Amino acid sequence: GLGGTLETGRVLDYLDKVHADDRARVARVIETAVAERRGWSLDYRIVRPDGEVRMVHARGEVVLDEQGRPAVVRGTAQDVTESRRVEDALRAAEQLFRRAFDDAPIGMALIDLEGRWLRLNRSLSQMLGRTEQDLRALRLSEISHPDDERADRPLVQELLTGRRRSYAIEKRLMHADGHVINTLVHVSLMHGDGERPLYFLCQLVDITERRRAEAERRAG
Repeated sequence: GLGGTLETGRVLDYLDKVHADDRARVARVIETAVAERRGWSLDYRIVRPDGEVRMVHARGEVVLDEQGRPAVVRGTAQDVTESRRVEDALRAAEQLFRRAFDDAPIGMALIDLEGRWLRLNRSLSQMLGRTEQDLRALRLSEISHPDDERADRPLVQELLTGRRRSYAIEKRLMHADGHVINTLVHVSLMHGDGERPLYFLCQLVDITERRRAEAERRAG
């Protein structure tokens, strides 16, 4: 970071280094701080002599003279350009994931390690004929066909022990009106720092019509 002290009358000289679009805001914050004799903290852009724009995070305080009048402003400015780029990229990736998740034409869900729904999309609600609120009161095992309820338990354990990264399995689920839905379920275990397991990402595709058509062909 950079540190420095300026006489209050020379603040305008410092503002010449601030990006033109941020200059009025920075001046307003510092002028208010001087008038109210308090510190400040803000982010703004500066323009280097070579024309490069950088983002800085600045903190400062007003130092009073013996008569209690503002004499100098003192503070630090830290270049946060790269960290902001990373934050912006992560934010964009999160927004992209959220849109892809919510608007996916297949069922999508995040389920915690205890089997509770953390997040689910509209396609899944429509597939199961249940509202999000209804589903949150249930676990995936509770809407599974009784014969398939434990079908993927060994696979889940292999995910948790690190023996596999994901699995796909056909599983029958129960629609709210009682009819059976054939689904292809793909499950991945999502990790945090240090490979700490966080939650399961589940993708569910309704293959009921496909299985019905196959059965009719075999019968014919």
